[in-house]
Amino acid sequence: MIVQFSKLPNIYFLIVGIMQMIPQISISGGFPVIFVPLSMVVAVSALKDLFEDLKRRKSDNEINLR
Repeated sequence: MIVQFSKLPNIYFLIVGIMQMIPQISISGGFPVIFVPLSMVVAVSALKDLFEDLKRRKSDNEINLR
């Protein structure tokens, strides 16, 4: 999950979400509404990485058994 925040756009939206929690500068009343779409993007990216890792592991095991 931490790897997803090595991408610059994810860091940007994380910072925006943190700033949304400050009521004095937020137009959302202190509620970080950007965290909902950010969490969905991070979750989808994490699932994609998981499936790629599982596929690579299966391929590696097949090659090692030869």
